[in-house]
Amino acid sequence: MGNNTPITKSALLEYVQLHPTAVEIDRNDVPENLWKLIPYAEIWGVSDDDFRGEVFNSTSLEALRHVRCVFEKYENEIENWLAGDEGLDPEYYTAAYIAFSSWVMGMDGIY
Repeated sequence: MGNNTPITKSALLEYVQLHPTAVEIDRNDVPENLWKLIPYAEIWGVSDDDFRGEVFNSTSLEALRHVRCVFEKYENEIENWLAGDEGLDPEYYTAAYIAFSSWVMGMDGIY
């Protein structure tokens, strides 16, 4: 699990004791090159700071290492999307945009 190859949501959930409220991301709201990362944003992209911290804290160290490796591999692509046109106007924020943004904020805490 330590590599940077994305895995399925069901496989990821095996490593998380506290499962967040299901966030279902519409892949049409995500650039195609990031579709494989949707499960990560659905699990760790919790918008509430405190609850997101609890989800990260309930994740095994092995899984956090994997999540970090995957994130680092795709960080520039994620940041390019989030910093693009959609990020300029909060009126257009989608659930996907918020979840990916929240996941990025959570990743800042595990470096």
